[in-house]
Amino acid sequence: MWTHGLLRVWLPELFGELPRGVGFRVALWRATRARGNVDAPLDDLGVQADRLRLLTERDVTGHNDDLSAAAAALSA
Repeated sequence: MWTHGLLRVWLPELFGELPRGVGFRVALWRATRARGNVDAPLDDLGVQADRLRLLTERDVTGHNDDLSAAAAALSA
C-alpha cells in the first residue's frame, strides 16, 4: 500500500500537493509463477492506453466534468 505522501517523495515531478488536504492510497498486487517459471509474472502488463488525458483541477475538485466531456467527445 503506497500513500500519496510516499509517492510524492519517490516521484515529486509527478505528484504535487493535493487541494484541501486530500490524499489517497494505492494498492498493487503482483502474482508470479512457481517452479520452472519463477519470476515470470502472471498478469502481463495490464491495459495500454491509446490516449493519455491528464486530470484537470475541475476533475479533482468537482465531479469529473472535464473528464466526462472528454469521454463523450471520444464517442461522438
